[in-house]
Amino acid sequence: MPVGPWPAGLGVALALTLSAAACGSSVNKDKLISKMKQDSTFKSMSSKEINCIADTAIKYGDKSKLNDYINGKKPNSDQVDAAVNSKNEKKAENALKKCVS
Repeated sequence: MPVGPWPAGLGVALALTLSAAACGSSVNKDKLISKMKQDSTFKSMSSKEINCIADTAIKYGDKSKLNDYINGKKPNSDQVDAAVNSKNEKKAENALKKCVS
């Protein structure tokens, strides 16, 4: 996913938080937001931005990988796999741009 004209580290954080199409398990949005707020990559973002990014991650992201991130199996956003499915890449990218514009 190309990095846009966002604050330093934000493009990386967005790409790393997302991964490809849903795997069938659910993601607890409150837990995802809580984990993101603890992650230094997201510290400078507003609650509104984090909430929007979480919504986008849940909609377009790999649920299993998001749950691994929440549960500490992927300790920070830098280690979350960013393999965005080409089918969802543009949709996710456009949604994320709205989160931080």
